[in-house]
Amino acid sequence: MAFKSMIQAARHWLRDEHPQVRRRRMIATGVGVLLVWFVLGGRQGLFALAMSQREKASLREQIAELTVDNAALRTQADAMARDPQACEKTAREQLQLMRPGEIIYRFQ
Repeated sequence: MAFKSMIQAARHWLRDEHPQVRRRRMIATGVGVLLVWFVLGGRQGLFALAMSQREKASLREQIAELTVDNAALRTQADAMARDPQACEKTAREQLQLMRPGEIIYRFQ
C-alpha cells in the first residue's frame, strides 16, 4: 500500500502542469542514474560481486590442486625419510648427482 502511494507522489511531483517540471525531471533522472550506478557498478555492485564470485571459484580450484600436490609431496618426503634408496634415487634424478667413477649422459 505504501509503495502505491509513493508512486502516486512521484507522478504528482513530475506531472506536466508543474512550473518546475524540467528541473524535477532532471533531478529524478540524475537520481535514477546514480541509483543504477550504485546497484550495477561501483565497488560493491552486481558486476563486482560477480567478478569476486568468479575469483573465489578460481581460488578454490587452486586450493584443491595445491592440496593434492601437497599430499603427493608429503608422501614423497615420508618415503625419502624412511628409505635411503628412494632418497638416493631422487638426488640422482633431480640434482644429477653421481657416485665416484660414474658418468652421466644427457640426451637432448
